[in-house]
Amino acid sequence: WDRAHDWRAVGARRDTVDGRATDTVYYEHTHHRIGYTVLSGDLVPSPRRGRRVERNGVRVQLYRDGRRTVAVFERGGRTCVLAGVVHFEGTLVKLATWRGEDDTLTF
Repeated sequence: WDRAHDWRAVGARRDTVDGRATDTVYYEHTHHRIGYTVLSGDLVPSPRRGRRVERNGVRVQLYRDGRRTVAVFERGGRTCVLAGVVHFEGTLVKLATWRGEDDTLTF
């Protein structure tokens, strides 16, 4: 995301949640910080709360957790979670559904 959207990686960690390995990379853009977590194992069902958005063939479940916006989606057969305090929830949708350098989505 660094070259395409000016979100730069600023840290990473590995954890275990409910017996699943997780990898999280933290990104910053201006004064925003988000975490991008990938869970190992089978897909986790999407949360029931919030609302579903679909873009570029990717379904994203959005909800609020206090001040944070959370986006849950599937990529490469894994459950992925983006979470952070952002001005617009669409920011997380764009990041979750971005296909790579050839994608023309802009922020």
